[in-house]
Amino acid sequence: MIISLKVIQGLCVFLNQNAKALKAKKEEGNQAFKNNNYEAAYQLYTEALTIDPNNIKTNAKLYCNRATAGKLNQAIEDCTSAIKLDDTYIKAYLRRAQWYAIQST
Repeated sequence: MIISLKVIQGLCVFLNQNAKALKAKKEEGNQAFKNNNYEAAYQLYTEALTIDPNNIKTNAKLYCNRATAGKLNQAIEDCTSAIKLDDTYIKAYLRRAQWYAIQST
């Protein structure tokens, strides 16, 4: 099978646009979190997760960030989702353990 140069170029442009959009949305969520606007941060991280489902490392971080901005039960699920995407992401294990500790008190 032969793929044309135009198709490859189009794919590269698409992937680059996705990467930029994902980074921008993540940064918006981080800024909302820093401003103590946790609902907005949660929503922005959720939106970012829809941009590029194949970006495993960034999506793991987004789930972990969303866990920090969310509610207890969802936070545990988000940390678990982060771990499923990247089982080397130690921060997700630590955050999930913290949420479990809070849940048990």
